[in-house]
Amino acid sequence: MPLPPPPPLGDLAQIIHNQTLILETLANALVNRQPRGQTMNDKLTAFLRTKPPTFAGSSNPLDADDWLRVIQRKLEPFECQDRDKVLLAAHQLTGSALAWWENYCAATKDASTITWNEFVKEFCRYHIPSATMKRKADEFRALQQGSMSVEEYTHQFMELARYAPEEVDDNEKKQDMFKKGLNPELRTLLTPQIYPDFNTLMNKAILIEKAKDDERKDNKRKFLESKSRQQDHFQRPRSFSYNAPRSQAPMQYRTQSQVTGPRAPNTQPRSQNTMRAPQSNASQVTTNNSNVRACFNCHEMGISSPTAPMPRTSQLCQPSPTR
Repeated sequence: MPLPPPPPLGDLAQIIHNQTLILETLANALVNRQPRGQTMNDKLTAFLRTKPPTFAGSSNPLDADDWLRVIQRKLEPFECQDRDKVLLAAHQLTGSALAWWENYCAATKDASTITWNEFVKEFCRYHIPSATMKRKADEFRALQQGSMSVEEYTHQFMELARYAPEEVDDNEKKQDMFKKGLNPELRTLLTPQIYPDFNTLMNKAILIEKAKDDERKDNKRKFLESKSRQQDHFQRPRSFSYNAPRSQAPMQYRTQSQVTGPRAPNTQPRSQNTMRAPQSNASQVTTNNSNVRACFNCHEMGISSPTAPMPRTSQLCQPSPTR
C-alpha cells in the first residue's frame, strides 16, 4: 500500500508551533502547581522551618525595621495569599508587640480584611514613629568618630544612615558624610584624594589608621627602651678611688705684733682742738689758735689782703679781729 503524501510545509510548521505552545503550558503548570489540600498549618510549618525571628517590641526603631525586613524576605518564596502573610507575620509577635497587634485587631471592624500593606503601614507607624526617625536622622548628621576605630565608626555610620536615606542616596554625598565625621588627622589625609566608590574610601581609612597606630606603638617602644637605658645608667654602682689626705703641719696662728713687730710709741702729743680744714672751705679755722682766721683772698693764715702773694679781689682782706 503506498504511503500518504507528506503534508504541505505550511501545515507542518503550524503543527510544530502548536506542540511548542503545549509543552510550555505544561512546564509552567508544573512549576506553579501547589499541593492540593494545603492547610494553614502546613503553611505555618513550612514557614517556621525557615527560622523566622520573633519581635517583642523595642525602644530602638532599628530593631523593628530589621525584624520587618527579615519577615518580608522569608515570605517571598511562599506564594501565600495576602491574608496568609498577615497571619504568618503576626504569629512571630510576642510581648508588647503582640499586645499592640491584638489591640489593633480589636479596634478594627473586621480583622480578617487586614491586608499585608495595611499591616506593614500600621506596624511602622507604631514601632518606628516619625519623631524617633527625625531624632535618629539628626544623630546621623552629627555623628563623629571620636574614640571609635574606623571599623566601629563605619558600623555606626551604616546603621544611622538608614534614618536619613536622602543624605546618602548617591556615592559622592555618602563619601562626604563619611569623611565629615572622621577625626581631623585622618580626614586631612583622605580629603586630597578621589575615590571611585564608598568601599574604597572606607578601606583606605582603615589602612591609614592601622599605619598610624603602628607608628605610635613603635615610637612608644623606642621611648620606653631609651628610658630604661637611662635608668640603668644612673642606677649602676660606681667605684670611687679614695686617696688618704697627706699629713700637714698644725696650723700656727700669729698675732699682729708677731707679724709687724712692736709698734713704736707716739711721741707727738695730739691736740684736742686741732681740726683739719677742708680744702674747699676756707672759712674754717685750721690752726691751733682758734682766734686766728684764714684770709678769704689767699687762704693763708694771719695774712691780710695787702701783703698776700695771691691776686687781689675787689674786697680788701682785713685781718680778723682778735677777741
